Amino acid sequence: MIESFTAKHFAIHEFVPQSVYEDRGEKAWQLIDHRLVLNCDSLKEQLEKIYGKRIPVTINNWFWDGDRDASGLRIPGQKNYKPYSQHSFGRAQDSICEVPAQEIRDHIKAKRILLPHSATFEEGVSWLHMDVRSMINGHTYFFNI
Repeated sequence: MIESFTAKHFAIHEFVPQSVYEDRGEKAWQLIDHRLVLNCDSLKEQLEKIYGKRIPVTINNWFWDGDRDASGLRIPGQKNYKPYSQHSFGRAQDSICEVPAQEIRDHIKAKRILLPHSATFEEGVSWLHMDVRSMINGHTYFFNI
């Protein structure tokens, strides 16, 4: 069997929609970019270090009967699916937590949070969009839609 990369702090059902998890189970890890997983683990660890307590970070929560099913991988037929979105390639996530997203982005800009892989963040939204799209120079970018 092909080995899959897994997260330290997240389960695969947090990165994929319910239909993908029901179809592929743990094999769904093969659909998620390992750089995104490493960045998510690192972000969670650094937030907990900054705030001195456990910080739950939620991507998808459908597994616990929540309403988030398309905040990681997005597939055709889902409301927010776009064929060229980084979500469609397993390279993006939209997470929420008790720390406001702008505060997290400010920590990243101030280099209080350093991620192992370059990333792109969306500004002006109440959630934390992070993606690991292919980039030539390895910088961190912030964008507005």
